[in-house]
Amino acid sequence: MNTATQKTTHTTGPLEVVKGRHTPEILKGANTIARLHETSEGGMLANAYLFAAAPELLEACKEVVESLHNLGLQDCYGRSFGGTHTRGVDCPCTCCKVRAAIAKAEGR
Repeated sequence: MNTATQKTTHTTGPLEVVKGRHTPEILKGANTIARLHETSEGGMLANAYLFAAAPELLEACKEVVESLHNLGLQDCYGRSFGGTHTRGVDCPCTCCKVRAAIAKAEGR
């Protein structure tokens, strides 16, 4: 499978966390889509809630980027894309962090 060109799709929300017999489960309607297991860092239930919120978080991030674009704030601190800014994952600004998170969620 060529992951570089394959479009990533995900389960859309809403997702729900339920406490299973041994581990939290993520449900889409009546279907279990994931069971979480303890990691060395702990936080199994917290991870389940974050996982369940992911579809809504992704949509919210996309809306933020669109809103910033509509306000003319396409890039860091209101600068346009054509300037000297080296837009990318290493940039500390919020705009670039949101774009990088969206790209990561979409497998880019």
